[in-house]
Amino acid sequence: MATKPRVKTGIKGIPLDRGFRAVDYYMHYDLDKKDLVKIAKQYVKNNYSKEDAKAINANAEWNFTMYNGIVAASYCIDNGIDFPEEYARYPEEVVKYFDQLVLKGNGLLRAKAELEKVRGTKKILTPQQRLSNKINATVMLDVDKMEDEWYEGEKTDFDIVASFRINELKGMAVAPVVAYLKRMLPEYMDAHSGSCKDAKVAYAHLGKRELTRRIKVINTMITELEKYKESQKAMRKKRTTK
Repeated sequence: MATKPRVKTGIKGIPLDRGFRAVDYYMHYDLDKKDLVKIAKQYVKNNYSKEDAKAINANAEWNFTMYNGIVAASYCIDNGIDFPEEYARYPEEVVKYFDQLVLKGNGLLRAKAELEKVRGTKKILTPQQRLSNKINATVMLDVDKMEDEWYEGEKTDFDIVASFRINELKGMAVAPVVAYLKRMLPEYMDAHSGSCKDAKVAYAHLGKRELTRRIKVINTMITELEKYKESQKAMRKKRTTK
């Protein structure tokens, strides 16, 4: 009696012969996150220099699992699977996404190298470097924690101005934090409006109410920090006058 062929799962079960849509669907619903990471990193290894690959891989793993469509498209590129007309832009989106991770990863590597230098030598830091290190070691840890908890499905919020005061951060520390918060906004706004298909798919599990809440949280933080910066300016003026 002939035995039935064993059903393949994981990466081996990807339906190579059924086109991009089938691959994309499989990766959305039948593939573990660890496998998505493997596929994304294999694409990076195949298509980027060792230096750029190192930068990309310096990013947190959630960057390789958030957009299943990007991973599916990268897999199709590596395996010669054609894209239907409505998905013809995907190869360009894949390149754009991973190029962005190169820039982000290089920043992370520079920060890590700088931190290792500080630990290994008695180098005197400039005021700007000391401020940057203090921001990253205090309020940015609070922002990172909030992002991590959002990724886990929590409805986290925190008083960012209180964090500034507790950690004795002045008005000059506002600009880099606001710049980071502003970079968080576009993906949530694109998902909310539906203007970007990838963002809409990536955040489909949240619903518009939660997207609205997150956008409001970020905008409130930006507004409160700008007010805090102005109040710090006012305090300095009073002291100068006195």
